[in-house]
Formats: sequence, C-alpha cells, structure tokens
Amino acid sequence: MLESPKNFPNECLEDYYLMVIAFGETYNSVDIKSEKSNQCGLILTLAFSIFIMLTSVTESFSQKSGSVDISVVNSSFIPLTNTDANQVKVNVEYTLEDEKIQNQIVNAVMEVYVSNGTLIRTSTASGFTLQNEGGEQVLRTTLHDKSLQRVSIKIVFTDLTKKIPLSNSITDDLKLEEASTSDSE
Repeated sequence: MLESPKNFPNECLEDYYLMVIAFGETYNSVDIKSEKSNQCGLILTLAFSIFIMLTSVTESFSQKSGSVDISVVNSSFIPLTNTDANQVKVNVEYTLEDEKIQNQIVNAVMEVYVSNGTLIRTSTASGFTLQNEGGEQVLRTTLHDKSLQRVSIKIVFTDLTKKIPLSNSITDDLKLEEASTSDSE
C-alpha cells in the first residue's frame, strides 16, 4: 500500500499516486509545503516531460529500423561432406532506404531456431560497409547436430552494438537437403 508523503498537499495526492504508479517508485522524500502547492504541478509537469522525452528518443531509434530493406535471394540447409555437420547459408540482398547510412559499417545477425521455437545459434556477418547502390551479403553457420531436419532463420541488419535494428527482419524455413558430392563454400 502506498504511504502518503509527509506535508504533501491533499489536492495533489491523486496526482502523486498516479505518478507513483506511472513511474513505479515511491517518492516519500518529497516535502512540499501547503503554501507552495504550485510546486506539485511543476513536479508532475517535469516528470511527464521527462517521460515524453524518453518516449521520443525510443521512437527515433525504432524509426531507424526502416533504413535498410533486406530480402532473401536464396537459402539452403545442407549436409557438409568434409565434416560431421550441416550448414545454413543465406544470401541476403539489401537496398538503402535512407542515404544517410550509406558507407556505414553494420552487422548482419542471423538467428537459427529449431521447430519448437528454441534459439540454437546466433551468428553474425560483422563489420561490413553498406554500399549506396545496395548489395548482397552472405551469412553462413555450421550446425553440429546432425539430427536436425528443419530449421527456421531470422535475419536483421543492426548497428555495431547489435542492439539497434537498421533493417526489416526477414525469416525463412529451411528443410535439410540431400547430400551432394561437393561442399558448399
């Protein structure tokens, strides 16, 4: 149960409780004299302004996710002949939607999932430069579990920290192909 702060004007208590709920913290240390009830409005206005600023920053980062458009050119899930493993290989084509990010160094992150949705592998094509005319990036990963017959992949281009998506996300479902006489490179 929320405890009312000491010397807090009664007309501000409802706003205080809303602020506590919105921010998940109890501000018991707030000491506002009843003759300064305008400070209650000032505090709530500042808190609301900070919330709006943080929301705007988050939205501006999320808008970056449309800067690069990616699509699968081709993909495969094949047994390797020179080792006891299978390989997922995906050729991804990209075009720049925002010229401000041309020549920027980025990562391509590929997540591999098994049929029940469990993530089993994350691999990255690290530190490549986005060309202004677009291009193609190849992602590969080796899976040592030979019992896998199907996998799903999810690919996204990110900034160098791998935290901010710069592209749309693409997915594909792959079935293990028959063994061939030559290895994929």
